[in-house]
Amino acid sequence: MHFTWIQRLAVASMLILAIGCKPTQPRAYSGNVELNFVRATPTQLQFRILNRSGSVVRFRGSRGDDQGADPWDVLTECKAPDSVDWDMNPPAITDGNSEDLRVAPGEQMLIRISSDRANRYKKGRCRVTLWMRDRMEVTSDEFEP
Repeated sequence: MHFTWIQRLAVASMLILAIGCKPTQPRAYSGNVELNFVRATPTQLQFRILNRSGSVVRFRGSRGDDQGADPWDVLTECKAPDSVDWDMNPPAITDGNSEDLRVAPGEQMLIRISSDRANRYKKGRCRVTLWMRDRMEVTSDEFEP
């Protein structure tokens, strides 16, 4: 099979980009932002995000009623009591305009995560990771749904 010089250049360029470009991974907050489990209902998990840092933390989502906010960039992981493997429920693809939800220093906010997945893991363990706007993330402690 013969390739033109343009095809060879294109393949070489793609290889250089693939090798040289590493996506930046979100960094975890160092204990000054907490995601605390509140309770599980049949359709959602509820958490309280507490900001003990010196700056505003922001995440994408939509503001609900006075019962909290609905974050968009969330990973839910659960495992059965007798398992070492985590089952992941990746973030949903959402369409529309998100709000820039903010939690000021010293403030807290109730957040709701739509998920019936955790209810399948009674007596198991779950954890939730929330990705923030500043390429940071906060992960809850493990909890029993």
